[in-house]
Amino acid sequence: MNLFRKKKKVVEEATFKSRVNEFWVWWAENADWIRESVDQDGGAAIQPTITEQVNRLGSGFAWVLGPHPEGKEQGHSFTLSPDGMLNYLFLTSYWLEHAPSIKGWHFYSSRQPSLELDGCSIRVGDFQLAAKELWLTPSIDEEREEIHITAWSPIFAEIEESQAYYVLFLLLDEALGENGVSQWLGAIEIKDDRLADSFPLSELPEQVELIKKKHQWKKYPLEDSYTGYQFKNPQENAPRKDMVTLTTQNPSVTLDYYEADGALDNPIPNTGASYQFIQIPITQFPDGEQVDTRAAIEDALQESLDKQHAGRILGGGLGRQYAYIDLLLFDGQNSLDLINESLDRQEVRKYSILPFGR
Repeated sequence: MNLFRKKKKVVEEATFKSRVNEFWVWWAENADWIRESVDQDGGAAIQPTITEQVNRLGSGFAWVLGPHPEGKEQGHSFTLSPDGMLNYLFLTSYWLEHAPSIKGWHFYSSRQPSLELDGCSIRVGDFQLAAKELWLTPSIDEEREEIHITAWSPIFAEIEESQAYYVLFLLLDEALGENGVSQWLGAIEIKDDRLADSFPLSELPEQVELIKKKHQWKKYPLEDSYTGYQFKNPQENAPRKDMVTLTTQNPSVTLDYYEADGALDNPIPNTGASYQFIQIPITQFPDGEQVDTRAAIEDALQESLDKQHAGRILGGGLGRQYAYIDLLLFDGQNSLDLINESLDRQEVRKYSILPFGR
């Protein structure tokens, strides 16, 4: 009778930091081969290989090969796209921050505006929609500094609504880049009214610039922008419901978690990164100095995480019971160890580190 059983090995998920490092090692080693493939057939032959490497970074990303910003003779570009999802933009930004300098290549962390918008078109089944055949009507939202858009093309009457919106957003990305769409456009609807006030998609970049200049709109890049919130009826019956104020770079995660009473699925599954928050009893902070105390803790945390490229602080909030510091962690247990060490040095004795998502 065998009383000794072989222990099963616990396979830890590779961290996003390690995945990014491995990706750049692979690209640097194969850069010339990839460039030759793109020169020969636009990259068709190497597409499965690149897709495999992107999938190793995690699910949720898209990618595209494109022109080099300094011209064809300088090589090509490669874009790792968050596919329109803010949760993933912080990951693609981290990926780009760690890109090496590789001759013949330029890298982007989101889809860029097309350099040839007039000739741009997208095929859906038997139909093809050109940028010049898509008509847009703007509506200015001065308070939110956004442009609401209604869009129409006769082709929309011939295809499913889901297909119509899919094509519409692809063409808007071609016009403004995916970050430009998120940053400057508000509500986007397919309608055939107000066509007398419309203009073709090819004129959208110019129209956006004119509106921004007229209304003196200025915004930071999405991944560097903060949004502030105040909560009128703080509660104590669910996670983070006691919050009075919140400042965040990622409303998508923080507000979704708040609205779901903490019952949120992992917003970036299978990436080796994680959205988490530190929950500190507010009684540990000197009365009247809660904001400054939390800010000092955040600065020390960010310094520790920066040294090992292990995470970034996305903001935080103050509540009746707790102070909150929101983070995106790239290096698994090492990130958590750095947080614990930093908080220990600052003599924060009671706290919890909790995930945004199950």
